[in-house]
Amino acid sequence: VTRDASELEIRVAYDDLRRIYDPESRFFADIIDEPITPEQIQIFERITTAYRTLLEPPARAAYDATLGGNA
Repeated sequence: VTRDASELEIRVAYDDLRRIYDPESRFFADIIDEPITPEQIQIFERITTAYRTLLEPPARAAYDATLGGNA
């Protein structure tokens, strides 16, 4: 998502990625006949951390501060 993404845009992006990487979801299991890898679990954990950070105003402000003035 872009740096100024709305809450709705963040939720939609998360849902799209969750369908692919969530080990519990297996949304595409009928299309991709492969077991979940440790790398996919790690990716999903990173996606979830980013999602929670971006939806929590204090955490998002702290994250934005680490990016500097590149808004």
